[in-house]
Amino acid sequence: MLIFGNPVLPSKLTNHLPNIIQGKKDGTIKHEINIESGSTLEKNRCLIVDDEPFNIDALRITLQCATAEVPNFNFKNRVDTASNGHKAVEMVKQRYSEGMCFKFIMMDCNMPKMDGYEATRKIREHIQELGKEQPVIVAISGHVEEKYFQRAIDAGMNALVSKPAVVEDIRQHVKGIIF
Repeated sequence: MLIFGNPVLPSKLTNHLPNIIQGKKDGTIKHEINIESGSTLEKNRCLIVDDEPFNIDALRITLQCATAEVPNFNFKNRVDTASNGHKAVEMVKQRYSEGMCFKFIMMDCNMPKMDGYEATRKIREHIQELGKEQPVIVAISGHVEEKYFQRAIDAGMNALVSKPAVVEDIRQHVKGIIF
């Protein structure tokens, strides 16, 4: 089985696949987590932001592979998604008001309503106002030329990863984060 052209998969990957591949009859993959009172969602979270549902699904799989070796990560209870920058900012505000925080965010740069650059600025500002630890925010973009890299850094992103993101690129950025 090849995922993103890489035939070498983490040894625990097969233990995690049922958590993300819940195919529906129409071929879509369910990737949203229902938030209910009394939920056991983990406090330290990851956020994936992209305006294309296919990209969200691909980034979820990539992130799950990249975190497969992280002890006690419990992937399905740690990952939120947003379909544009505005929704990402609102998700961050909601989660922090619930006593949770984001440790890692994968942010598409070019989206409708609010792009990833502006969303990153607003997220950084909100978290700073709360006096909380800032997350690692990785820009995910098809544009990796120097001017786009600099724009991502200027917006407050920690790094830029080209689309399609590969497991090792994401693993490199989650390495060292204490979830």
